[in-house]
Amino acid sequence: MAQGFLVRREQNDGTISEREYELNGDVFVILRNRKTKFLLQIGEDPVAAVEAYERKMQPSVKIIETRLFDSHSGMYLLGIARPLNLYSGPMTNPVQQNELAKSYRRENQTIVDDIESCFDIASPSTSNFDVFGTQFEKIIYFSCVGVESLFNKVLADSGIDTDRTNTATFVKLKPLLRIDEYALSLVQYPWLPKLEPFFGWTDASPSTSLPWFDAYNSLKHSKATNQHRATMRNALSAAAAHYALSYAVFGNQMFTGYLSEQFFFHFERMPNWQIDELYFPPDEGGSWHARPIVI
Repeated sequence: MAQGFLVRREQNDGTISEREYELNGDVFVILRNRKTKFLLQIGEDPVAAVEAYERKMQPSVKIIETRLFDSHSGMYLLGIARPLNLYSGPMTNPVQQNELAKSYRRENQTIVDDIESCFDIASPSTSNFDVFGTQFEKIIYFSCVGVESLFNKVLADSGIDTDRTNTATFVKLKPLLRIDEYALSLVQYPWLPKLEPFFGWTDASPSTSLPWFDAYNSLKHSKATNQHRATMRNALSAAAAHYALSYAVFGNQMFTGYLSEQFFFHFERMPNWQIDELYFPPDEGGSWHARPIVI
């Protein structure tokens, strides 16, 4: 792990910009353009060296602060996508998994097709959110099985045993995936409220704090007494959970080619990533290195 330096600058027009540096031994590199390098002189303070370089590059720019962070450039967390280079940059999983990603994409398309068929019977309206039936139950089952498989994939990628996993295990991935921070809207139905499927997910009650997943468990174990939980609300939330988690795992591999991200769901809010959570690529010609997750 190398030392990182985040320099925040005020431009002449008052806007704030940032540049990230990494120090390896006595060599500084600009993380967004790893071809740019310069040396730390003997006895020189690293922060002072970075700020001196900034002033040399742009004498008129005011340096607001220089913040230290742990830099993991060229490294990634197994099974997890993160923004590349920028806080709001494209979500990237450096492991090429296009075939598997497209399998989950097809699952999502199947779920969406089923939702649209349900909307032919029960109009997409908050007044119908508590309408329940077998088709909504089908959507809940298919979505939740996909969610479970995605969580297990993240665990298995790091060699963690998945034989007896459940939501008590999965919730431990929340700080790494930050999945509870996603909010989604339905592109074609903007009058519906945004969906936050993992909001409020807690370690204390990892299943019941997710109403759509709790509905899935209830239907599995006692359908006769829980058919009323197969609602439009729970079906939409489960579908949104499947979509958001797929993106958190595969990143933009979900959306390569002609398929657009916003064909049914749209991300209204995504995690507010921190500098030490971003992925920065290795030097040109270098290889990505995996960091197994620890829960």
